[in-house]
Amino acid sequence: MKQISFSFLTFFCLVINLTSKAQVVSGTVFRDFNSNGVKDNTAVFNEPFVAGVTVKAFDAAGLQVGGTQTTSAVGAYSITTGAGSFRIEFSGLATGDYSSSSGSGNGTNIQFVSAPSATTNYAINAPDDYWNNATDPILLMAVQNKGQKTGDAADRYSLLQLKNSTSGVPTAAANSVTVDTSKRPAIYRQTGTIWGIGYQKRHDRYFASASLKRLGDLGQYGLGGVYFTSKSASDYVYGGGFTLDGVTPSNGGGILNFGSITRTLSNTISDNNLATTIGTAQSRDMDAFTKADKMSFGDIDFDGATNNLYMLNLFQKRLVVFDASASNATLSGASAATLAPYTTAYDLTALTGWPAAVGAGDNIRPWALAFHHGKGYIGVVSDASTTQLIANLKGYILEFDPNNIAAGFTTVLTIDFDKYGPATGLYQFGPWRDTWPTAAGYAGLGNFVTTNSTGFTEYPQPVISDINFNEDGSMDIAIKDRFGDQTGYLELLPISGNANFKETAIRGDLLHACLVSGVWIVEGTAGSCTQSLANSASTTGPVGSRWSYNNTGNEYYADYSGDTRAENGLGSTAKLMGTQRMVSAVMDPMDAGNTAGANHYFTSGLQWNNVLTGVKTQNARVNYGGLLGGTDGHGKSNCLGDIEFVTTEQPIQIGNRIWNDVNANGIQDAGETTAGVAAGTTVTLRSPGVDGIYGNGDDQTWTTTTDAAGNYYFSTLSSGDNRKPATWAGVGNVILPGYNYRIEVAVPGGQYVTLTDAGANDGIDNDATLNGANAIVNFNTNNTNHNYDIGITSTLLPIHKLDVAATLNGTTATINWITENEINTSRFFVERSTDNSSFAGVGDVAAAGNFTGIKNYSLQNDISTLTSNAIIYYRIKVVDVDGKITYSNTVTVRLSGIKGIKTWPNPIADNVTIAMYSSVNTNAEVRIMDVAGKTVTVSNYNIVKGNNQINVTDLARMAKGIYMMQVKDKAGNIQFVQKLIKE
Repeated sequence: MKQISFSFLTFFCLVINLTSKAQVVSGTVFRDFNSNGVKDNTAVFNEPFVAGVTVKAFDAAGLQVGGTQTTSAVGAYSITTGAGSFRIEFSGLATGDYSSSSGSGNGTNIQFVSAPSATTNYAINAPDDYWNNATDPILLMAVQNKGQKTGDAADRYSLLQLKNSTSGVPTAAANSVTVDTSKRPAIYRQTGTIWGIGYQKRHDRYFASASLKRLGDLGQYGLGGVYFTSKSASDYVYGGGFTLDGVTPSNGGGILNFGSITRTLSNTISDNNLATTIGTAQSRDMDAFTKADKMSFGDIDFDGATNNLYMLNLFQKRLVVFDASASNATLSGASAATLAPYTTAYDLTALTGWPAAVGAGDNIRPWALAFHHGKGYIGVVSDASTTQLIANLKGYILEFDPNNIAAGFTTVLTIDFDKYGPATGLYQFGPWRDTWPTAAGYAGLGNFVTTNSTGFTEYPQPVISDINFNEDGSMDIAIKDRFGDQTGYLELLPISGNANFKETAIRGDLLHACLVSGVWIVEGTAGSCTQSLANSASTTGPVGSRWSYNNTGNEYYADYSGDTRAENGLGSTAKLMGTQRMVSAVMDPMDAGNTAGANHYFTSGLQWNNVLTGVKTQNARVNYGGLLGGTDGHGKSNCLGDIEFVTTEQPIQIGNRIWNDVNANGIQDAGETTAGVAAGTTVTLRSPGVDGIYGNGDDQTWTTTTDAAGNYYFSTLSSGDNRKPATWAGVGNVILPGYNYRIEVAVPGGQYVTLTDAGANDGIDNDATLNGANAIVNFNTNNTNHNYDIGITSTLLPIHKLDVAATLNGTTATINWITENEINTSRFFVERSTDNSSFAGVGDVAAAGNFTGIKNYSLQNDISTLTSNAIIYYRIKVVDVDGKITYSNTVTVRLSGIKGIKTWPNPIADNVTIAMYSSVNTNAEVRIMDVAGKTVTVSNYNIVKGNNQINVTDLARMAKGIYMMQVKDKAGNIQFVQKLIKE
């Protein structure tokens, strides 16, 4: 009996042991486009799972268990841990991805769990993908007009504002649109013909660029014109414009030139006339036929990470980068000298990786521009314009680093335009041509339709005009038809003396590409890019082998027009993440059988396609009849330009944990699950105010409270930060990106702040130092960050308090630190870094050893060799007599970019002039003090990127004597000190 009992007990323990070993921690990683902390999964809004994220588990001893896991294609992971408490770490995010907000459906990048757990989930997002799906978002689109902008088309819209839900046809009279006619942010006489649109989230402002289209007039700022609209109430209104033509970029490379055009503004017919009275007077505009898509701008786009506007100069083939931080008042009508400090430009043809044209004498033609998850993309075409060989007609998608444009390009995708067809001797696209297509002029190219059976002239020439990315990472590529920019409806042929006119029609396309095993694949080739029979000629439209890539007879996207014409794309697309749809501008969006009548005649508008199946889900008509259709407009030519949605910046959330550091090692060990403060403890977020100095009377504070686990979060604030620039119209009551803040929480009685910045993993260490009775964490972030942790311990550390600060005086940084109640300290080593990662020693100071009370230390460091860096990081390494090492928090000095300061005259009478160069737009403070250190006068000045000269006036009232003048940068660092003599 005893033996039986013993055997049973042994078996029972074995089962329990095996069961504990089999316990796992599992979960998923998903995208959180709306930043609500929950994975949404509905028919209209779905947030996908994320593959390739690294997941690790650590036990209470700090040892990794279960091996390193990577999330699967469905975002799942599973780690066999055994029983107990574990720290789960998520890492290895792709470029551009960051943690999303903590919520009921997910935790942060560091989580503490007890096994088993099947819901240890993590949400991430790229900030550029964020939008609030509870809204019906606005989109703006460019509309291309006809005739002179001062003629009878002058008040027609050039920018149109409408809702994403817009569908169907207008219900009002002939000249109305699908939204109220007042929602016209800009009209033709203000902007002329535009195509590219860029939306600046932070400023809630649209920029639109000039575009050379035959038969359409240019705005007041010509081929280099840039125009902008800003929000007024719920609508966008025209705010002004400027020209970049003639601007010398701050990085050199020569004056910007966007080309030239010969035109005669007259109803009298001549080779280059542009008529005033559209519909009854014709235009020939021959020079524009040749120069279309070679002059002015191509696409423009904002990179949210840098807040810069990127623009393609087609004439010089230069990528223009514009710092769009200035106000409307500064930019409107600005001179070339004013714009120069905001402007840089890069010669595309001189950069590594820029492709060579396939055929001798052919040209590379850029147009499309996009940004996605930290990378930039440009779409170009090798135009076969000289060789006139279909085999030489190629398209390329080039990738580049926006933070290092000079490094050049990588070709990630090639499009062979001869893969459209042949079918019955026909191809979809032909080489670029600058003369009217006639049978004689196109000998040997009879494959291309010059006049079809209905009398429309067609000669499709490809322009890769827009690029967008989808939820699954796939790429959509819009190809507009250049012939649509060379032509319009029933205008004179661009042939000198010819009195004939023709109807014309476009054949633009939408292509889909997928990333398969790290290689981009075009539709009709393999895997997830297989074309669907649902979009073939037999079911939904006249696809046919000529119109499908790889000559399959199917297409990924159903992009046939309402008049049954295959390929109706106008070359622009836009995307809202999570909707699994993309919207594109198209010719004849409505079907011929629509109950409102013949809505497919000479119209244009929008269509929405499901990005998973390619099928159409919605369409809307914008232009029709007398409104830019028929004789009044471009008919079946290119009528619409770029499309951009209005979406706000993703709010920054910061936090996350105040824990009880039992062993006082400064690390969040897996077993340390107890909070360091009571639930409901107040945590304060503090701004130093507009003066940038804490405690000067203008600080702002906001509060939150901890939960039972010690977690705390700040995101939306109860009031706005008073430091927010006036131009940041798109930023609400949120943590401002790039600004200094401080987290404060009272340390419980008898407790201390644990070691700071222990170990190499910032996600699991203590970031706080003691400041009086408070634990504080100083931070400055541009994105959500949940690594501001505070460790509380009952163990008295070798140094009770270690406060560090750094100031800058010219090229000398002074590092000051204060200790309180040192125990067995040996030496302090000052370490420096330019990347906040790799630190090196720059000096050391002997410690007091054992000292009761407060002790001050200081060390100066020469940074004259590091002035090209924006930020220098410092920390203190503390070594005690036993060799134990601890680290202080990291502090920074920020270099303003102000250099080469010179002043004159000296001695002074009633003014002093200060000259300086700045590598950035910033501001500077000039302070003059007497010999006792009392401030006599202080002034603040806006400093632009480039050379500056400021005058400090009204000094005649100062008594004769000796004074000291300081020039401080925006961060409060002293950049220059000069003794002044007042006579």
